[in-house]
Amino acid sequence: MYQRKNPLTATLLKMIYDLTSIPKIMLEVFTRHSFGERYFSLFTCIVGVLLLAWLPYTFPTTDKFPFEFWSMVGNNFIWYLYLMGFLALAIIRNVEISRQPSVFDFAKFSLFQGFHQPWFEKLVLERIPIKSKRAIDIWIEPGFFLLVGIVIFTIINPFLGIWIIFSAFCYSIANSISYYQGDHYIMDIIDGIIRSMEFEKVFVNDASPEESRCFDHKGRRPVDGNLRQTVADVISSSNEVPTDKNGDPINFEELPKTVFDKNGRPSFNFFAHAR
Repeated sequence: MYQRKNPLTATLLKMIYDLTSIPKIMLEVFTRHSFGERYFSLFTCIVGVLLLAWLPYTFPTTDKFPFEFWSMVGNNFIWYLYLMGFLALAIIRNVEISRQPSVFDFAKFSLFQGFHQPWFEKLVLERIPIKSKRAIDIWIEPGFFLLVGIVIFTIINPFLGIWIIFSAFCYSIANSISYYQGDHYIMDIIDGIIRSMEFEKVFVNDASPEESRCFDHKGRRPVDGNLRQTVADVISSSNEVPTDKNGDPINFEELPKTVFDKNGRPSFNFFAHAR
């Protein structure tokens, strides 16, 4: 009701994420392991390998037509070596998933994006001062593959180098969309809490945005104050009351002042230290 919704944007983001996830998975099997059961798909990897195996026939490097199979493989040996290495790692990642505790026993989040390989942590992550998981997922890890792609393009195989560079950009885009969606998921929850806390104050007492954490209700209201209170009571009863881990209702008025200032607004000092 209070949120601007753009189905076109949501559909476009989902389409971009789905498309960029395919090149992304063809890189992250090298630097990550122990994926979630629903996050990793061996079938998608096999389809990707079959499609990429056909690419040299689309951009042939031989002078004969029809192109001989072994001649094509020989002229693109590095490309097919990469595909075989990826397929082998994809099978290993699938075996890892099959040996994990069942997600139906609440043992693991089924969309987990995997742990970093120890060699990647020692070679890259331990050598950089940036420790933010967001920065690592969006910039550092794709940046590593970007550098690898540039080196391969310059020294080893331009065809493979271009693919890795392209996949690195897809890696960054896919993770950016994931974090964007995660941010909005949390903001929806926070806005719901604020709405539950401030609705009666705004709807019944006509509180200003400065007095209601900037929450405002758009729409007509009953003139009579008792009727307003009745509507507010019905809406409040239909909203779930936020509770803590013990099941007790959260008293937001008693939160530490490191989170909210004296006016009840979020403290920027708290969020600065929390990053």
